Amino acid sequence: MNKLFNKKIHNNNFNLILTLYSIAILMDFGSHRWRFSVITILIIILSIILLLKPKLWQASFGIVILGLVVGLVSFPNMANNGNLELFLGGGILFLFSKKIFLKEKLCLTPNEISLIFRWFVMFTYGMAGFHKLNYDFFNLDVSCTHLISQNLISNVLGEEFNFSAVWTSLFIHLTFFFELVVPVGLFFYKTRKISAILLLIFIFSLGLNNVANFTAYGVVIIIGSVLDFNSLNTNTKIYNASRVLLFFALVGILVNLTWIALFPYPKSITRVMTFPNLAGCLIFSAGLSYFILQFIKHLKVTKQKINQSFSYKIVLPVVFLWCFGFQAYIGLSNTGNLTMFSNLITEKSRNNHLLIDTKKTKIFDFEEDNIEIFHSSIEIQREFYDKYFQGRYTEYLYPMIEVKKNIKQALSRTDKKLFIYFKYNGKYYYIKDVKNSPLNNSKWWHRYVFLRGIQKERPNRCQW
Repeated sequence: MNKLFNKKIHNNNFNLILTLYSIAILMDFGSHRWRFSVITILIIILSIILLLKPKLWQASFGIVILGLVVGLVSFPNMANNGNLELFLGGGILFLFSKKIFLKEKLCLTPNEISLIFRWFVMFTYGMAGFHKLNYDFFNLDVSCTHLISQNLISNVLGEEFNFSAVWTSLFIHLTFFFELVVPVGLFFYKTRKISAILLLIFIFSLGLNNVANFTAYGVVIIIGSVLDFNSLNTNTKIYNASRVLLFFALVGILVNLTWIALFPYPKSITRVMTFPNLAGCLIFSAGLSYFILQFIKHLKVTKQKINQSFSYKIVLPVVFLWCFGFQAYIGLSNTGNLTMFSNLITEKSRNNHLLIDTKKTKIFDFEEDNIEIFHSSIEIQREFYDKYFQGRYTEYLYPMIEVKKNIKQALSRTDKKLFIYFKYNGKYYYIKDVKNSPLNNSKWWHRYVFLRGIQKERPNRCQW
């Protein structure tokens, strides 16, 4: 055990990435994963240790492992950044295990590690942008860009604010510029730093909009894409700025959790969903602004030579990521794979994507096999946020696979009888006790399909 704690990571760029990844996990658990209270507390404690002992990489490593444990249990029924952090954390665990514990050479060269980070950036924002290429995202009345930009300014000003159609249209096109164009610049030496700066500014604005957990994930992959892992040392001021960011993240999370403890869910649902998260996001954003300024001022981008020959070590992760994102168009998960805030519809009968016709691409019909719920004592977990923002059960149709999955989860949490009144294939059903009904037969593999509720009305309003 003493030998383990005496080992050191001599490459400070790896230490920087570990610190930033720890911040991303901290923001994710502290902002949204309250049900994993023990693990969240452990992550906060390890984060405090990391803040006080920055060279103690074992604290970061512990955070990586805790994040992976919950990620493996929850996958893919998590937020977009949660799934992506699982993939990234798995890679970090593999690389560091080989280097620290097995004393083997890394299977990737330092430059290949930077390249994989660039592909992570390209996938994250490119896939998010691709999903937004649909008719409803360009609809100025319902576009998610309108909602997000409006909320952003309202949060900053502290009062309701509405953008004109001209400004909304501008923001829509800027979104595509940041998500589809800017990441390409990371692959070229001359445009790498300015591309990273633009992306950091872009995700900084998202952090002001109650999604600082996604912002924190973005910081990891963007910084990783420009670091020179061949160099043993990173700029001291950038590394110190990451510790400042960790401090602000901790303060923001503690403010958030303190408020939730004083006004617990569900009685204070309005405050839980707005003030505490927003306060935590604003505090985190203050630290992020300092980190970005230090990054702009002190980072020096170096040319990196990469073997141009075919390498499965690069190709396989990239192919996996893009398959994970495109699965929505063949009838598998359409949530948690960067479809958030996209207005995307993937149903066969009324898909809205500009380039992909799901009538021709769908292989699985899980989304088409849906029910209409009128009343129930079961919380359809996936639509919790949608109910808060948009309204009631009756505004949605729910894929049967999701209903069965949520019924199984609900029954595991209570001994009470749960009822449901719904319409399926044109017939009405009232089940007093779902435990002894055909709805309580969720298969083990159902958990690996993650579908959102289907809005009955068009155009498709913005939802997570």
